[in-house]
Amino acid sequence: MLPKSRPDTKPLSWIKPGSNSRPVTIDDGIKNLWASIEKNGLLQRVGVIDRAEDNLIYGFRRYWAHVHGKAETIDVDVYPADITPLQVGLAQGVENLARKDNTPPEIYAHCKKLLTLCPELKLGDLALHLGVSPGMVTQYVCPDKLMPEALESFLRGDFGFGAAYDISRAKDQLAALSALRNGASREDRRRANREPKAKAATVVTKSVTVILDGGLTATFRDDRGVTLQSVSDLSPEIKKLVDDAIKRDHDAKTFAALMKKKAKALKK
Repeated sequence: MLPKSRPDTKPLSWIKPGSNSRPVTIDDGIKNLWASIEKNGLLQRVGVIDRAEDNLIYGFRRYWAHVHGKAETIDVDVYPADITPLQVGLAQGVENLARKDNTPPEIYAHCKKLLTLCPELKLGDLALHLGVSPGMVTQYVCPDKLMPEALESFLRGDFGFGAAYDISRAKDQLAALSALRNGASREDRRRANREPKAKAATVVTKSVTVILDGGLTATFRDDRGVTLQSVSDLSPEIKKLVDDAIKRDHDAKTFAALMKKKAKALKK
């Protein structure tokens, strides 16, 4: 697990980039970043280790923007001196994932790297570190379950995590991918992937009670089971009620529950 850090403000000269850092070129991007920091403040702290050397672990561009701007101090998150190389990698990965400008393929790549680096890391723990829901992290790693053609399409940026998650759960991923490419809505794609339901009229229950107009009640019971279809032909009034329920895709169990509700309402 990632050790806790504490917020602090350090002299810029205290930071000593080393093996945990990566090279950064002072370009227009760094200059623009410093202009933004001067205007809005540092929105995300730099990560450092509480030691004298090789202590910068993330926030390299922010650090070099401060160097460019000749800043005297910098806001930091300080990790304990006994942080392990594995935990440094985890801290860097979590910080990369927290960036707002990540694309879905980049988020997926960061997650893959983190989970490879820390195979014992559970998705729930990663969600906690990132401040997102476990369901969101499940979507971050769902491309692992995509067929090769769908994965290639995702990595090209053709679609995001929502579509990737739906395709990964599809019984026929190729058909789901084709439907997406043909412009099918998400609801249409999800509907096509659902298991077909039994026809409502043929769902069996032990009994069905029909509440007729005026409050008259008719109950139909059969040890072999009762379906809406089996009671719909008993009278024109019952047939009208039952046919209306079947059109609404109500089965016998749903119809029975609605009739109980109707009976209660009539008693009031």
